[in-house]
Amino acid sequence: KAFIAFVSSINGNLRSVHHGHCPEITITSPNSATGIWAMEDHIWFSSGAVAKLHGYGHYHESYRRLETGEWKICAMKITRLRVDMYPA
Repeated sequence: KAFIAFVSSINGNLRSVHHGHCPEITITSPNSATGIWAMEDHIWFSSGAVAKLHGYGHYHESYRRLETGEWKICAMKITRLRVDMYPA
């Protein structure tokens, strides 16, 4: 709930689309793994100097398996290779 409230407060009236492609998953132990996903995103701003952002990069994630057997994301970071910005 705290994460959703935080993201909602900084994103305001943004519209966005994020795509993750071609995952490379490495099992690091019976209960942990890491992953790198190619990503592309589009962000449309409702006001300001920039109307649209188009980004390319990677998601870097860590996963862990719970006692129930479910895998969960425990950490995520986005790195960007390129960002194109289009003026309003």
